[in-house]
Amino acid sequence: MRDRILQLEEESRPLEPTLAERRDLLRRVDDDVQTWLEALPDLPGYGADDDEAIAALAAVPIPEEPRPVADVLAAVSEGVDRLGVNESSGSFLGFIPGAGSYVGAVADYHAAAVNRYSGVFYAAPGAVRLGRACIEWLAGVLGYPADCDGDLTSGGSIATLSAVVTARETAGLRAAHVPNATV
Repeated sequence: MRDRILQLEEESRPLEPTLAERRDLLRRVDDDVQTWLEALPDLPGYGADDDEAIAALAAVPIPEEPRPVADVLAAVSEGVDRLGVNESSGSFLGFIPGAGSYVGAVADYHAAAVNRYSGVFYAAPGAVRLGRACIEWLAGVLGYPADCDGDLTSGGSIATLSAVVTARETAGLRAAHVPNATV
């Protein structure tokens, strides 16, 4: 068993790059992002799918061994980034998912890399306090009373579900009241 664990540790080592490798990877990804951001004013609100995009991703199947970063970024640029709805484009005038925020993306990167679990206070009290401060700030911006409460969710679907369940519970509805409904 010990030998197998040591073997797996050795095999997974490429997933834990050195400081120099991390800096190089971040620089390459940031260069790609900066190129995209500089092109953004001229990008369309929608990029149609095409054979080149399909081929770009097909050319880089997920391998067992690491693939050069430049190859992966080129495939993502051609086969992912330019396709579909481009919420960040000035010519996109659609639904709610608005443009990304570069500062938000950098903060998201920090949060993902540091990886603090903010779902439980004892696991990351500072992260929970920061989340509460965001909720209190937003409540103030919206003019809600100081004693209101809230929650930060990962997206619209879970936010909607949380809102529906909260409304159901607040109204005191039970399954027996609405036998053909599902929530």
